[in-house]
Amino acid sequence: AYTAKTCPVSGENLGDHGKVVDVVIANELVKLCCAGCKSKLEAAPAKYLTQVPKDAPAEEKSEG
Repeated sequence: AYTAKTCPVSGENLGDHGKVVDVVIANELVKLCCAGCKSKLEAAPAKYLTQVPKDAPAEEKSEG
């Protein structure tokens, strides 16, 4: 499940600028607040991917 509530590029809440934009970059799903942030993410993915929270690996998630 994707847990981030804000756009890693703009810092805005997801959905504040209309439909959320899904982008897969470096084999990672990133949700953006708008299409305008897509080109910024693609131009400097390393800068923005660090802003995306990582979910805990399956073996670390609590059972039940």
